[in-house]
Amino acid sequence: MKTLTLDSPLLTREEAARYCRVGLRTFDRRVAPYVQTVPIGARRFFQRKDIDTWLETQKDGRSLVTGYVARNSEGWSLTRDRRTGVYTVRFTHAGRRQHRSTRARDLAGAKVEAARIYAETISGRRLETRTRNLKELDVLFAEWLAQIESEVAPETWKTLRGYCTKHLLPYFESTDRITTSSAEDYSRMRLREVTRSTVAKELSALRNFVGWAERRDEIDEAPVIRNPPKRSTG
Repeated sequence: MKTLTLDSPLLTREEAARYCRVGLRTFDRRVAPYVQTVPIGARRFFQRKDIDTWLETQKDGRSLVTGYVARNSEGWSLTRDRRTGVYTVRFTHAGRRQHRSTRARDLAGAKVEAARIYAETISGRRLETRTRNLKELDVLFAEWLAQIESEVAPETWKTLRGYCTKHLLPYFESTDRITTSSAEDYSRMRLREVTRSTVAKELSALRNFVGWAERRDEIDEAPVIRNPPKRSTG
């Protein structure tokens, strides 16, 4: 085995796995989905500082939701859900404890979003999240598929159903976990298994689904779902 050199801040997938002292399969399942990568040409690299940040959140055997992660002098703090990698901002306003999703998986982006959410809430510009019964993601997928069944060819419908039941639903699990960032994580994960063309088709299905869900008022806003870069390999 080659000796890992730390001269560069950028690590390949193999180097990043060795840096974490885990195998590639464990790295792909437990680490890679929660750490952003840097695209350079057709290749993607991990930054050591981002892996170090992620490792810090795993200390002390914290369970599904980590404890204290980052506290701002203005009064908000961040916690991270280990299952999804998404950061939640917490603070108290008008005597009520607030827990708001930043929809970000990287700490730097979460801090920016947390500061914005906190400022808008304190100033009164951000309205309280409306109360409603959110449908389960599997129910929404079923309703969407039922609606489009007469609009597409039978084989196309079967393919879309396969995307939803075999890949999209197991990965995202609920509507609040479908974000621009999580869709990019999904794309990176799937590119290790299938071609870019297949991933693009799956993301197209997801894009159409969230657009439909937004029009139906099932979600507040459809996230931007981007296709993999043209030079991505899979």
